[in-house]
Amino acid sequence: MIGQQLTRFASGKVRQSHEVLQLEEVLKSVLALRSRETQARGIALKPQLKSARIIVDGSLLFSLLNATLDWALANAHAHIDFTIDFKTWPVHARLTCRFGHRPVEPGLAGVAPAVPPRLDSLTWRLIEQTAWTMGLEVDRRDAAGVTTLVLEFPKTAGDE
Repeated sequence: MIGQQLTRFASGKVRQSHEVLQLEEVLKSVLALRSRETQARGIALKPQLKSARIIVDGSLLFSLLNATLDWALANAHAHIDFTIDFKTWPVHARLTCRFGHRPVEPGLAGVAPAVPPRLDSLTWRLIEQTAWTMGLEVDRRDAAGVTTLVLEFPKTAGDE
């Protein structure tokens, strides 16, 4: 199914229906729908969400947020932090997903660990392709056992 979605998005033939949405409300609903799953896996969710109005296709946003949570849940060790804030110039809403992808081992502080190959899964490729289809900027950094994904929304209607 992920392969089919990747092919569909990569074809460039996705018709989007843009609307103004509250990013934090959509994220809260995804997190609420998946709360039993996160609790069953023993993963704590730590959202710090500012109000952000964005202009995107609603179904693609919902798909992107679910894929991001799937990917983070498959790789997170203890908790997942979600933050919504704003880039100052130009003003763009940003969604940050941050998690430790392995437990910190004593005695290895300062040693650059290898990035686990599972971080580059098909689900990660789906996140990338969905974001690109939506015209979002994607920045992922893997360092010292911590992965940080930032999705930047260029079509920001403003904060309230």
